[in-house]
Amino acid sequence: MVIGLSDPSMNAIVEACRKGDPEAFRALYEAYKDKVYSIALYFFHGDPAAASDATQQVFLKLLRGIHQFRGDSGFSTWLYRMVVNTCMDSSRRAKARRVQPGSQGALPTSQGASRYFAARRTDAAPLQIGDQNEKMLFYRGVGNFQAPLRPHYLDNGTLEVRNAGARTIPLAILFENHDGKIGFRKLGPIKDVIQADPPEMNGDIEQLRTALIGDLIEFGLYRKEAAAMLDTWQDSWFEEGTRIIEIESREQVDEWLPARIAPRPEETTRVFVGRIEILSPGTRATILRAAEHADSATLNKFGRFLQPFAWQMSLNLAFPPIPPAGTCIR
Repeated sequence: MVIGLSDPSMNAIVEACRKGDPEAFRALYEAYKDKVYSIALYFFHGDPAAASDATQQVFLKLLRGIHQFRGDSGFSTWLYRMVVNTCMDSSRRAKARRVQPGSQGALPTSQGASRYFAARRTDAAPLQIGDQNEKMLFYRGVGNFQAPLRPHYLDNGTLEVRNAGARTIPLAILFENHDGKIGFRKLGPIKDVIQADPPEMNGDIEQLRTALIGDLIEFGLYRKEAAAMLDTWQDSWFEEGTRIIEIESREQVDEWLPARIAPRPEETTRVFVGRIEILSPGTRATILRAAEHADSATLNKFGRFLQPFAWQMSLNLAFPPIPPAGTCIR
């Protein structure tokens, strides 16, 4: 695997990734994504769905385990071994997958609570993969596409949202949480450009939850599936800040995430929910004020988004190393 970057440059990028720099991980991803996909495509004899899935798995492994790279060999060599091993593991799992309707087999657990276990609260049949059973319904991963929505605040405080994609966004919701006060406003469909005033801050999470469950059902999920999806978001999607929650069209989902199911089912439903975090004027002012007074309690409310916000604002704050966030920041 040969990439057109000098060893010193790549070493610096890898070292920055090990320290939790999300921009460095983005640079690493851009440098290697095509080559990783090509190797996986060759391994799976031209199957794009299998190659895409393996590519996702490789970069998720990198995201979680790049600290394991010790430099004993070149990074490209180390990554090549990871790609091949991932493809071999995927191939073995594919041969050992079995749907088990009515099965009550034990599901994996963790030492602490996990938001992802909420995805099991559905009527879906458990799936056996090798010697493990699972009932997860929702897929998260690293993608190689740009989010089509481009939110931007105008001088008068109005939010302008531009759809840079070729397809209409069927639904978007502007959500704000400031010091526990909740507001949300539906924006979609978005074909090209719309403008939106800030939502009235007189709502609550249950109102938003009810609205979102209804929207997800309208897009094809069963009620239990929609509720389970929202339960996986409970402690991370409705936290302090401003964001857009959007649902993509089925055509766009199939283009971004090709899927192959054999034997082919009579009907499939795919619902893709995206999240774009926005550095709003209110958030900017809150961070500046908290930084000026060393108010760590307020700063910590922004969680994993504080670091990219601070970089965007050119603030010099001290941060512990953290893994890059997969959510799009605007």
